[in-house]
Amino acid sequence: MNNVTLLGRIGKDAERIGEKGARFSVATSERYKNKDGEWVEGTEWHSVVYWNASDALLPHLSKGQQVAVEGSIHYRKHEDKYYTDIKARRVHLVGGKSAAPQDEPQHKREPVADDDLPF
Repeated sequence: MNNVTLLGRIGKDAERIGEKGARFSVATSERYKNKDGEWVEGTEWHSVVYWNASDALLPHLSKGQQVAVEGSIHYRKHEDKYYTDIKARRVHLVGGKSAAPQDEPQHKREPVADDDLPF
């Protein structure tokens, strides 16, 4: 069975290929202990091709967007070079873009006095 599930962030805005296709990269991270017992974080980049990308979805496939990709691994050869792609069956928008400082908080909370607590 050739089945892949990725959860990561898009590396750069998706580019349209054909009428309904899109190509984009997804970065996934893994944290593990090395032989010295130190924590190391590694990042892998995956090339994703999605042939069912609707016009409504394409603008959301942008740099920093967190996505879950379900698909399969495919190998191809082009001009004597070999490439590995993830052929996506489904792409889900999972979260927002990567954290960025905000000028204004989403909402402000008023401090609560101890007298107002019911307990």
